[in-house]
Amino acid sequence: MRLSAPANYDSAILPELKANSVYEIYGRLNHDVVGGGRPNYMATPLHKRALAAYIDQVHANGMEFNYLLNSACLGNREWTKGFHRQFDSLLEWLDSLKVETIT
Repeated sequence: MRLSAPANYDSAILPELKANSVYEIYGRLNHDVVGGGRPNYMATPLHKRALAAYIDQVHANGMEFNYLLNSACLGNREWTKGFHRQFDSLLEWLDSLKVETIT
């Protein structure tokens, strides 16, 4: 069995997760152009630099990272050029971090 676990951004628990069949950690910034399954104010406050360091730790522990882009509604922003530029920039940044999966 392969398990996927949510990120709590505590690198100290990563070895334990790996030892218990976790192959993937999923999470996201608390604020990005797309948004995610929970409101920004409920998500862990996290800057890009901190997420990049955490993803490096996930990889160092032999696991993958799945970035969540699972917003319920984009309010038709997805049809604007400005959104496309911001979205492309986010995807390029995630690619530079070697994120394996995007949901």
